[in-house]
Amino acid sequence: MSYFWKAEERESVAMLPGVRRRLITAGERAMAVRVELDKGASLPSHSHPHEQIGFVVSGVLRLNIAGETMLLRAGDGYAVPGDVIHSVEEAMEPSVVVDVFSPLRREYLS
Repeated sequence: MSYFWKAEERESVAMLPGVRRRLITAGERAMAVRVELDKGASLPSHSHPHEQIGFVVSGVLRLNIAGETMLLRAGDGYAVPGDVIHSVEEAMEPSVVVDVFSPLRREYLS
């Protein structure tokens, strides 16, 4: 098991037009993922069994969790319980977020 992950060794994966993710690190029960969104990009409403917490590294985006919408800026955070519907309605400018998932999202490891 490696204890260190180098950013230049991780590939960026296109999730949707204007949305890319890159694995930052993963342990046995949690993982961190960097998500980059182009201005105007969105993530449709969805849910998953994983708990998701995160924060905005840069940019501004409109996030909806369980029907509640909030405009988030760099330094703001959020928490999405498992199985709760959520979406990124729109990235108001190019944005970067870091998401932490527990348990691991196995599909993000490959």
